[in-house]
Amino acid sequence: MECVERGPKGTKFGLKITHPDFMAGKLLILSADSAVEQRSWEQSLNDCSRVTLENAMLGDQMIEKQRTEMITGQENTEATARLKTLQDEALRLKLESEEKIRLLDTSGTLLEAARSADVRIGAARAPLLRASLGPQSAASH
Repeated sequence: MECVERGPKGTKFGLKITHPDFMAGKLLILSADSAVEQRSWEQSLNDCSRVTLENAMLGDQMIEKQRTEMITGQENTEATARLKTLQDEALRLKLESEEKIRLLDTSGTLLEAARSADVRIGAARAPLLRASLGPQSAASH
């Protein structure tokens, strides 16, 4: 692409554009209203000429890779959070279970102590009970 002093239909500020994909010998001539506009178009077209299908495809691949990495990172973060929640729940259940076992052991010990005390109290009261029931009770035991 180059600036030319003559555009289509006699305009003063032109841009001549050629490209290998144009048919042999074909070119495109554009016109601008002023030298400033001509330079602006020249700069814009030069900037755009760097964009190719290969570069666009490469850019798309890079974006997809970053998107996949981001999704994978999010999934890992979510999985880590779920694992932490499950570990916390497992620990809570373990502590709860241990507390229940401790209470059962304590209850069993207390129950056994109460039974032992009842036996001792019962053995001590038996003669009193027999005496209070009189001779009928003594004959039956």
